[in-house]
Amino acid sequence: MKDKNKKPNYGIYIIVAGFLAILAVNLLTGSTKVNWGSSLTDAEKAAKSNNKPVMILFTTKTGDYATVCDRMDYATINKPDIAKYINHGFNPVKLEPADNKELVTKYSVNALPAIVLLLPGSDAHIRLDGFISEKEFVPRISNALKTLKDK
Repeated sequence: MKDKNKKPNYGIYIIVAGFLAILAVNLLTGSTKVNWGSSLTDAEKAAKSNNKPVMILFTTKTGDYATVCDRMDYATINKPDIAKYINHGFNPVKLEPADNKELVTKYSVNALPAIVLLLPGSDAHIRLDGFISEKEFVPRISNALKTLKDK
């Protein structure tokens, strides 16, 4: 038998409404993430077929550079406009330097985070070292690509 004095539990409705609001905000703001690959070989193969440059992000979660690498992920790379720019214009690969020492040497990576851009089917590359802000990211990458293509 129902208790006529029992009040409805609105708590569940509030929780569901909050969840739906968060979901709507994420959909409207385009919470895009970069589709990072983990194989340079695969990215180079894709670059040859889709004619987009390879973007290697050398970053780490440990050691002296971990804080600045995390900061660049949070403040720059994970911004929806930047993520879309990377996904649409590049074959992105994220590499841990400690696991890729030969590539660190090959591309003369001196500081982290470091971005190395490679043109499809070419040995030419250009490197950008250190933190890049959201505001500076697209202009710096665009200028680096132009310089690389002019080599």
